[in-house]
Amino acid sequence: MVNLINLALSSPRKVKPAFFFSSSVSTTLGVPDDVVQEDFLHDPSSAVMGYGQSKWVCERIIEHVGQEGGGRMGVFRIGQMVGDTEK
Repeated sequence: MVNLINLALSSPRKVKPAFFFSSSVSTTLGVPDDVVQEDFLHDPSSAVMGYGQSKWVCERIIEHVGQEGGGRMGVFRIGQMVGDTEK
């Protein structure tokens, strides 16, 4: 992921390519709330297993690069986006 971000940021174009990361709702399994907020979680305990922890780290990197003015970046937490047939 870092290599792809660096590739986007190294573009000679005036408007840098956008970079979007497919994360997972597993980054939020440690959050006690029933509703997961659509923002970056800063407490690493929100991700309770290795898969979610690695996604959490990627989200934090993207947040940092975005705050530094490094380009157009975003995160999609797929589990929040699709849901099930009832909710």
